[in-house]
Amino acid sequence: MKLILRFIIILIAFSLVPVLVTGVWIARSQSAEREHSRQLHLAITEFAAESVEYFASDMNNSALGLVLELEHVAFREGPGNAPSKAKVRSGDPKATDEYRILQPEAATHPALSLVSLLGLDDREIIRFADSRLYPEAGNEDRSSDPFVVSARRGGQAAWGQVSLRQGHPVLPIIYPLLGDKTLY
Repeated sequence: MKLILRFIIILIAFSLVPVLVTGVWIARSQSAEREHSRQLHLAITEFAAESVEYFASDMNNSALGLVLELEHVAFREGPGNAPSKAKVRSGDPKATDEYRILQPEAATHPALSLVSLLGLDDREIIRFADSRLYPEAGNEDRSSDPFVVSARRGGQAAWGQVSLRQGHPVLPIIYPLLGDKTLY
């Protein structure tokens, strides 16, 4: 083998070494990238699950604790026990026990942007709403809302679909109470 040929082979070998080293480095870094990406996705998924679990337990423990009080009132004023005559005569929803139960909860719990008590005809009897998210005034008729209709028909508490209202996520929760009323 001639000297020139040997020299060319040595030059080609020296020039290929950095290319081979770079190729190995890229292959190893891509597998590390995949592993880091997988770990990031697992952490995000775990965070989302913890957030939903925290929200659900917070709503269950503090915000929806009023359901027991409302059902106690409904049981006490059930078919055999009529509400007091003063409440019936006044026609003022502020005179009811439900109003006194819902008002402090709606005012103090930040997760509740709308709290309303629906009657048998699915019209709002009592309504507390965040005026930034629900600027419309007055009680609404929810009898045409498919979420309300399906929950009333099923007779069980239900969570609706998350929607955006004025840029804030809103999750409707409905809870049928004793005595033909529904908490929305």
